[in-house]
Amino acid sequence: MIQHDLLSDRDLAAMQFPLIDAESSPNLANAQLPPELKTILLQAAPIYRSHWWPRHDRQNRAWIAGVQPLIAKYGDGLKNSLATIYETPWPTEPIRVDAVIYANWAGAYTTIYPTRITIATSEPANPEAGALESLFHEGSHGMMEKVQDAIDAATKSMNAQHPDRNFAPGTIWHAVLFYTAGALVAQRFPGYIPYADKNGLWKRAWPDPDRTLIAQDWQPHIDGKIALQPALTKLIDDVAAASSK
Repeated sequence: MIQHDLLSDRDLAAMQFPLIDAESSPNLANAQLPPELKTILLQAAPIYRSHWWPRHDRQNRAWIAGVQPLIAKYGDGLKNSLATIYETPWPTEPIRVDAVIYANWAGAYTTIYPTRITIATSEPANPEAGALESLFHEGSHGMMEKVQDAIDAATKSMNAQHPDRNFAPGTIWHAVLFYTAGALVAQRFPGYIPYADKNGLWKRAWPDPDRTLIAQDWQPHIDGKIALQPALTKLIDDVAAASSK
């Protein structure tokens, strides 16, 4: 199991839901899990409870207590902004967030259908305003269908007009998501440096000049000056033109 990736392995993600629903069950009696996995977890649980759980539980609860006032103050505004930007309603059902000592290599991840967030309380990028960005970044993963569809439509149109480019958009939608969540939190916290900027994610995950072009082409949509489809069409055109140079 340790060789699998919680972010991309669907089988492992499916195992997560029964564990979440089992809550603090002492024996996982009703959890629909592979028998060998259940056996290993039950063997490890007493050791974990004895040596680590009290400290981890205190840290998780302290993290929750620290972020709850921020959600109370800024949550409605962020939800409304994201719904407007992505032209998609915020989920009517509460989004479950599991605060854990370790999530994955990225510090947080989200599974959708339904949207459920797992976030690490030990991740240095996740305190206070950073936690707020991470939570609403992760929550946005369930709202990206129109963005992805718009990017696909723009890419097909652009490739039809410029077959020599043969441009593939890759994960531009995720870059848009990172930029949007970071920009919205930065609007509310002067001086705040968004996660992607602070951690050099633009250079590591997306080649330049994506960051500059997202600010140029997508920020006007965030500001309500241009609709979603034309904003993303221009972004795809500009990124494709830059990448072909």
